[in-house]
Amino acid sequence: MKELKLFGPFGNLGYGGMSKEVWQRSMEWRPDAIFQQGTSTDPGPGYLGTGQSYADRLGIKHDLEMMILAALEHHIPLICSMGGGGSDRQLEWNLQIIDEIARERKLRVRAAVISGEVDKEFIKGKIAAEGKVESLDGHPRISEHLTEEDVDAASVIVAQMGYEPIVRALGMDVDVVLTGRASDVALAASLPLKEGFDKGLSFQMAKVLECSGWGIIKEDHFQIVNLNSEEGVARNVSSVISHGVFYERRNPLTPEYFPGGHLDISEAKWEQVDQHTIRGSGGKIVADPYRVKIEGVKMVGYQTICLTGMRDPWLIRRVEDGSFLKLAKETARQKISDARVDEKDYELNYRVYGMNGVMGSLEPQKGITSHELCIVVDSIGKSPDISKLVCMLGRLQIIHLDYPGRLTTAGNVAVPFSPSDIYMGEAYQFNIWHLLPIKEEENYQIFKTRILEFPLSKGGVR
Repeated sequence: MKELKLFGPFGNLGYGGMSKEVWQRSMEWRPDAIFQQGTSTDPGPGYLGTGQSYADRLGIKHDLEMMILAALEHHIPLICSMGGGGSDRQLEWNLQIIDEIARERKLRVRAAVISGEVDKEFIKGKIAAEGKVESLDGHPRISEHLTEEDVDAASVIVAQMGYEPIVRALGMDVDVVLTGRASDVALAASLPLKEGFDKGLSFQMAKVLECSGWGIIKEDHFQIVNLNSEEGVARNVSSVISHGVFYERRNPLTPEYFPGGHLDISEAKWEQVDQHTIRGSGGKIVADPYRVKIEGVKMVGYQTICLTGMRDPWLIRRVEDGSFLKLAKETARQKISDARVDEKDYELNYRVYGMNGVMGSLEPQKGITSHELCIVVDSIGKSPDISKLVCMLGRLQIIHLDYPGRLTTAGNVAVPFSPSDIYMGEAYQFNIWHLLPIKEEENYQIFKTRILEFPLSKGGVR
């Protein structure tokens, strides 16, 4: 019976965390491919907008070096998404790191590089042709149907590629396949699909492995194994299902969508083989209209924040009933107006941790049960100077606000840092979170592939 062994080392590119012993054991296990996710929307829109990486450079270099050396030594492909948000700018930054590794380690690396950034004119053409490009989730900040104005407002737009461009790249006689924004599941499923394994099994297994792990796919089932046994970490059905079925899913029976279909596990089976092995089977693919998820961000201003702590039990009650922060914001707004800043040019918010700070209006615990609160002053301004001014005045009000019943003028909150105000720079929000209908062959028009040989001839990315 034919089989493939797949190894996903790290939770995310740059996060590291695998011991040398487990890495050596993983190599002795003789995987047929290494896959690694390195893009996500989890850290929010700021990284896509600014082009920064949410993992640090040293961590990324460490992980890439380990995986590239292993792939070359064992003659197996490395499949890796890169760049955090997945823009071309972020992808190129990662390619420079690979060039550095190749020069320092005297390696020759042939790579297929697939862009995840989408041309705005292509999207506008699709809007004109399709009429309606629907949002993925109903959200008040996202248009129900994508407009040309949304496209123009976006600083950058990426698409979450499925497995097809990756499978195509694996056939290009390369050592590694490096992508921009990509489906995490597609990274793990691509080699099995290239080799003709069942699509339902491939995606059912890949959904479990997407954030790292070891898997073996066979003709009629797959196995999720654990090579980290020395630390006493066991694999059990509950832990596998919690990630492979319920993780980030509204409906656990349809746990993964991809261009052209979704995974149906209503008849799937999960069986405990031994302490470190789970057997899975039964996943099926249901065909859907061929659409790719596109993600875009627009700049909304410049952000400054200040962290403060409150311990006064009497004042905490005034935060709970809303009166203190209402008065603080009203007072701050008057002072901001006195500084000749128009109200349309800024936003000022107080985020209270200890009262609805995480879940907001969805929080079932309505009353404050803590003896202390963290209050974050959060300002967005049309310019950096406006942002800093608004944060400063917002901070001053909650520190020195004279409220009814006040007993001391020493300060209403404590500020843990000096300087107190933290300028965050450009602020972004998602304005595109839509499903773009395309023809399957248009994958290769959107997700452009090029071949690079590392080290690069001029010491830089071409």
